[in-house]
Amino acid sequence: MEALATRLGGLPRLARIILCAVIAVLSAALFSQLATLAVGAPALRDRQAATLIFALSAVVGLATYIIGWWGLLGFDDEAEPHLGRRAVYFVFFGVLVGLALLVWLLISVVIAALPPQIPI
Repeated sequence: MEALATRLGGLPRLARIILCAVIAVLSAALFSQLATLAVGAPALRDRQAATLIFALSAVVGLATYIIGWWGLLGFDDEAEPHLGRRAVYFVFFGVLVGLALLVWLLISVVIAALPPQIPI
């Protein structure tokens, strides 16, 4: 785990910022999909429900970005940051979120490719 934290610390600052932003966007997208599943797609025709899901997704993305910034960059201006377990856990979280979205995409593609005679 320390070896991965050291490798993450060796990345340029811009690369760590981009990694943090990508993980935040992915987590907001996953939250949006899960909230839509929980509420139900027909409910999204209601403007208030869609706005609420959008706002909550934005909050989740912002919170994830702040946590990622704290783990990957820190809030002090060190020239050579020492990243620890927080950074590794955040990257593992990002990998899990990315895998969950990939599985969601594959399931959606399979469902869309089914013939109309097969009920879902």
